Amino acid sequence: MSKEEEIEMLKEKLDYYTLVATDEEFDAEEVIKIVKRLEELEPTEAPEKSVDEFLDDFWKYCEERERGCHPDQWYLRMASTGTKQGVCIDVIL
Repeated sequence: MSKEEEIEMLKEKLDYYTLVATDEEFDAEEVIKIVKRLEELEPTEAPEKSVDEFLDDFWKYCEERERGCHPDQWYLRMASTGTKQGVCIDVIL
């Protein structure tokens, strides 16, 4: 079996366990083995951000969603008012 074929087979198994398998069919140990083997075959680069930075970004995103902002908008808090009220604005990059 070629490397590409093995990767494809492992991804199909992982898809099964994560998308199809019932709680009774799910095998955490098998999933861990699959992920470790995929990492050996297709090493991933370390992310540019730390876990804490990703979590900060995630919680900011959640706060924006709670305030009704569209994901493509940013929430601005009016610091001078001393309140938590703000406004959603469009950001053009």
